[in-house]
Amino acid sequence: MIGKKLGGRYEVLEAIGGGGMALVYRAQDLLLNRSVAVKVLRPQFASDEDFVRRFKREAQAAASLSHPHIVSIYDVGDDGDTYYIVMELIEGRTLKDRIVRERVMPVADVLDIAYQICDALEHAHQNRIVHRDIKPHNILLTANGRVKVTDFGIARAMTGATLTYTGTVMGSVHYFSPEQARGGVIGTKSDLYSLGIVMYEMLTGTVPFQGESAVTVALKHMQEEILPPRTLNPDISIAVERLVMRALEKNPLERYESAAVMISDLNRCREQLRAKEHGRQGDEDEQKRQSILPSRREGRLPERRARAQVNDDTVVRAPNSVVVRAPNSVEDEGEEAVVRRRPIWAIYLIVFLVLITAAGVGTHMFIEWLHVPTVEVPFVIGSSYLEAQNMLRAEGLVAEQVAQQFHETIPANHIIDQHPSAQALVKEGRTVKLVVSQGQDSIVIPDLVGYSQRDGDVMLRQLGLALGDIEYDHHAEIPADEIMIQNPRANTRVGKGTTVDVVVSLGPEARMVTVPNFSGQMLDSVRQRLLGLHLEEGEIEGEHSDQPEDEVIGQYPEAGTEVEEGTAVDLIYSRGPYAGEKIETMEFVIPSNHGSVLMQVWVLDSRGTREVYRDTQRGGDRITLDIAWFGYQALIRVYLDGSLQYETVLPS
Repeated sequence: MIGKKLGGRYEVLEAIGGGGMALVYRAQDLLLNRSVAVKVLRPQFASDEDFVRRFKREAQAAASLSHPHIVSIYDVGDDGDTYYIVMELIEGRTLKDRIVRERVMPVADVLDIAYQICDALEHAHQNRIVHRDIKPHNILLTANGRVKVTDFGIARAMTGATLTYTGTVMGSVHYFSPEQARGGVIGTKSDLYSLGIVMYEMLTGTVPFQGESAVTVALKHMQEEILPPRTLNPDISIAVERLVMRALEKNPLERYESAAVMISDLNRCREQLRAKEHGRQGDEDEQKRQSILPSRREGRLPERRARAQVNDDTVVRAPNSVVVRAPNSVEDEGEEAVVRRRPIWAIYLIVFLVLITAAGVGTHMFIEWLHVPTVEVPFVIGSSYLEAQNMLRAEGLVAEQVAQQFHETIPANHIIDQHPSAQALVKEGRTVKLVVSQGQDSIVIPDLVGYSQRDGDVMLRQLGLALGDIEYDHHAEIPADEIMIQNPRANTRVGKGTTVDVVVSLGPEARMVTVPNFSGQMLDSVRQRLLGLHLEEGEIEGEHSDQPEDEVIGQYPEAGTEVEEGTAVDLIYSRGPYAGEKIETMEFVIPSNHGSVLMQVWVLDSRGTREVYRDTQRGGDRITLDIAWFGYQALIRVYLDGSLQYETVLPS
């Protein structure tokens, strides 16, 4: 293959990789003078005509994708028995290479790579293309860390071949969705499941299910529960684990509704991780600052003060004090109380002492407030309200629900927003205000059955919904392009953005007809026979011939060919012979360098091809012939001993 020019344009330079389905080469595009990657199908696939047909169709569809995280497909072609795809050349390595080298990757890198893959999938899904084979082997990483997803559309072409080429399946089955494993309907959510497996492998260094054969692994995808990734890697946050496990739900209806929704959660986890890293850096800076400041406890006021106690029977006397004796017996009644006035300076002294005491108590209370422990507000967005209460209570904080709102992705009774935000530093006892989700603002799915695919698409878009996977099938009674089945069913309540899968009718399955031999029959009669056979008239042309006028002398498809009902049949009928015979007198001279030779003269005209002269001559002989011909033109050929010696067209 090295040095070969595929399609006369792509010069193969070196092998750079390969897999179960194809070999990959670096090549030079001689037309555009650029380096490209050329993926060449292995012989066992190239010999399967049905696979090659699907492969070309799906690869051409994938070539319509244009996205920064998708490897661009430039060309699809064949050169003899060699079938190839010309793609953008990526200088880098596969994600599988990095996982093998690092085993467990940093959570920040995992979220960043998953975000880019999911972004590519959203673009493909919007263009009605499902990848079907998302795995680390099909994820390329450039030198600057950019993700490039490759092999879009090829997995669909492989669908019919995987049962035969089980070696190809073994590498992919670890990332198959349960519906892929059981051979069910495969849609956009299958790609999200496979992405979940890829994230699981990046976070833990292993795939969830292992087995000795592809069948064993496939059964585990369908039947066994996945071990949560935090059991293998405790450094993963709860939010990241929830994201992965939601993508890995066995029931597609319980997975993310779309790649766009998964992107939203990926962004939320990335922001949470960045905030946590920022808070950790802030703590380190604060510790450094505190290490060079005096302790705040130096000079702190005593927490307890001695207090004088006064008993009811105690009389406190002071110079110039006022003594009041209340009556305490019947004999005392009527006696006047003796009161002596307190000097003014004593009153000022009392007021001064009261103010000093109040200031001391206030200062003490303020200092005590300053020394209330500071705590970090936990991240509770996405948690249930009960979980949020428990998380906040554990930090000495109080939860308060301040509002309820509809939300497209966060389930009912789960937290949408919080204030103060996560990682904020607040005093113990602080109230954290929470906005709680009421779930999705549900929409009733309309009945699409009986409508055209286009009308169904319009109806869904008007309601904030969208068409999902579209399958096509024949039906004896339902006209073509009419929706036959929908999922979810009509009148089901769903959230905004939900996709509805449909099956569209292709109309009745066409019956096959064997084309009869119409040669020798009159044109009008053949036209009637076409109607009876449920075949259409194609192009009808007339030619002059020796056959009677209006007699069929040619047809396409040929007699005996099996075609679908409604196929057009082209006919050629006779216009009859050209009127009039023409005579041309011609003289021929045998070259003198010949000995005895056989001379033959042939005429090709409207009546066909025929020999008009045949005799033995010698070199130098001169022969004069009157040649009869018919039609507008005639071709005259002279042969000597079977070799063409001379030819001319009449009239000359």
